[in-house]
Amino acid sequence: MASRTHLPPRCRRIAERATAFGVVVAVGLVLSACSSGSVPSASAIQRPLSHETVTIKNFAFSPSDFTVVPGAKITIDNHDSVTHTFTADDGSFTTGDIAPGRAKTITAPKKKGKYPYMCLIHQFMTGTLTVR
Repeated sequence: MASRTHLPPRCRRIAERATAFGVVVAVGLVLSACSSGSVPSASAIQRPLSHETVTIKNFAFSPSDFTVVPGAKITIDNHDSVTHTFTADDGSFTTGDIAPGRAKTITAPKKKGKYPYMCLIHQFMTGTLTVR
């Protein structure tokens, strides 16, 4: 490839602009990759928690699927205008009724595994608690 000094003046200006643009793009990519708001690693996302808060809003659990350590505390906070429950399909845990605007805290099972759960009143509301 010819050096820029051997290019006609118009082509030289285009090459200089392209190089400047490329530098700006490269710097932007480096800054976004190194910023504190970068995407956490998979291991950070999946690390079990010792306390989790689950919010019920618009007839849904959030988060619906989550991971905790054995014996972790789980607080279920009902932001809906109706009563809900947070109950394991196998009956290993339940909050009982949680009135609108109220919260209840339970202890996760000590045995590792996956625990599907639901609201007994609105059985379309489901999720999975993973203990590991």
